[in-house]
Amino acid sequence: AAGVTLLGNGARPDAGGVGEVVRAGVRARVALLPFVAQRHVVRAEQLLALDGGQAAGHYAERVHARIAALSAPLADPDVVGVLAAHCFVRGGRLGGGERDAQTVFDYGIERVAFPDFLHYVALGHLHRQQSFAAGAPTWYCGSPIAVDFGEEDDRKGVLVVDAEPGVPARVRSVELTTPIRLRTLTGSLDELRERRGETGDAWLRVRVTGPGQAGLADLVREWFPRAVDVQLVKAEEDGRTDRVSSRRDRTPRELFADYLAREQIDDARRGALFDELHADAVEAERSGA
Repeated sequence: AAGVTLLGNGARPDAGGVGEVVRAGVRARVALLPFVAQRHVVRAEQLLALDGGQAAGHYAERVHARIAALSAPLADPDVVGVLAAHCFVRGGRLGGGERDAQTVFDYGIERVAFPDFLHYVALGHLHRQQSFAAGAPTWYCGSPIAVDFGEEDDRKGVLVVDAEPGVPARVRSVELTTPIRLRTLTGSLDELRERRGETGDAWLRVRVTGPGQAGLADLVREWFPRAVDVQLVKAEEDGRTDRVSSRRDRTPRELFADYLAREQIDDARRGALFDELHADAVEAERSGA
């Protein structure tokens, strides 16, 4: 009803891999390439026989061949040819929220795979909006919102593409200014307390420096209700090895106190709870429970 076509699995051009739309008397053909998992291209015996570079090269060759087959029906001078592909193009800049396992060398293809007769190549996979120097206008639109705190500084937007037969496509970016932003706050508890009320409706990652304490995350969320991630940032170790002493002739309570000191946890309740649990364990051992 909304005029949206979805293709979850790869298909031949005549079996759903290429669709056609008509707007204002102009025909456009759109080739669709869903994400190609390596397991569908590189067989198990090939993974055992090939090194990493050879396996990556085989994957790229197969995906390039799919792109060529899907693009062939788009070489008509009377239609607008668009390739929509979910893939990782080598040289692309990550936004920060992508899956690392699918943005490595093994999944990379080259921009030369896109035929120069295409009017536009619409890419999906990387979250940062960017274009490539290729034979046809080639863009990652990017994610419309920041989906990870690694993307909090990215400028999100949409792309408007004007295309007609025989004329290169014109692409312009329109920035999106309304999505809720992600922000990272770092500081001691005293510093964070002073920043209450200044973060608006942003979702927050809060990094707390200094000693930890019980209920730290709950305390931070009292000040910042939109904190979705609260982390305790430890001070840098000075490299000395005398911090860790021998366990010989030391009581469990002393060892636990050392652990709290190393973790910079200053909370007397932790020690009291440890004493209670340790006493229960000793009593259970004596009674044979």
